[in-house]
Amino acid sequence: MKVLKICLALLALSCAQHAVAQDKINIVKVGGNLLATVFGEGDDETYGGFSAALEHQLRSKTSLVFGVNYNAKESTVSDGIISLTARLSIVTFEPEFRWYPKAVTEGFYLGFAPAVYLQKAKISGAISGEGDDTRVGAGLKLGYQFALNSALKFQFGTGGGLILPGEDADGSLQFNLNALVGYQF
Repeated sequence: MKVLKICLALLALSCAQHAVAQDKINIVKVGGNLLATVFGEGDDETYGGFSAALEHQLRSKTSLVFGVNYNAKESTVSDGIISLTARLSIVTFEPEFRWYPKAVTEGFYLGFAPAVYLQKAKISGAISGEGDDTRVGAGLKLGYQFALNSALKFQFGTGGGLILPGEDADGSLQFNLNALVGYQF
């Protein structure tokens, strides 16, 4: 009998949690990094790219954002005789914890985001080569999000962070500016 009561209590608790979870806000977002700059790796790198994210409400003023970014830049250097083309691509995975002073997904937000950076560089021309590097980092984000209508949200923000040194690279600072449109469900 005691086991049955415990099972019924756990079932009731599970149903209550499921009902509460259905009241939570979720937003799927797509957009881009309008500008991202990395300082400290020899020459400073500036590039743009694509972003996608899922934002899930945790409490009335906090959310968790699961984001992925893809950025790429290609540049050619020539001294008149020898020409080299370098392509840098970076995929970033960023789980971000956000706090909204007003209410979740409304208005100004402040976020903290640890990140994993998967970098790939390829050089072609008279000298060829390529390399991969996985690095970690963390940063702070500031932004603003507002409703376009009952289901669509628009977000723009900026952020800065530290990318820790990797096997073949020194530590660096990164700053970015982004804009995303999202569908709330």
